[in-house]
Amino acid sequence: SAIVVVNTIQIGLAVDVVHGHWVSVWSGVDIVFAILFGLEMLVKIFALRCEYFKEACNLLDFFLAWLAIIEVTVVAVSRGDAGMAGKLTILRILRLFRLLRILRLFHMFKELVILMEVMVDSLRTL
Repeated sequence: SAIVVVNTIQIGLAVDVVHGHWVSVWSGVDIVFAILFGLEMLVKIFALRCEYFKEACNLLDFFLAWLAIIEVTVVAVSRGDAGMAGKLTILRILRLFRLLRILRLFHMFKELVILMEVMVDSLRTL
């Protein structure tokens, strides 16, 4: 979940800071995140087998991991190809779907808040 938060921050920074050497820095960071999300997907598939594909969250992760892998591959292959600009724009727009991962964290935090409230309430009764 820390990786998701860091990736969300990186996506925001990559939109705002696009001058100079930062373009190549963001490309490198995108590759790292694509590898991390791909490895996470493979480990979960290996561990859960067919059960992996029965959960909506895992299906979202599967889609987003492959989207990231395809994006960094297309960017690497198309360096200097002006005709690929339109296709890259579509991939960049689809990248926003990665922000959906952060919504899962909000759900987790909501459950943690409820748990903490229950614990505090139970301490008050003592």
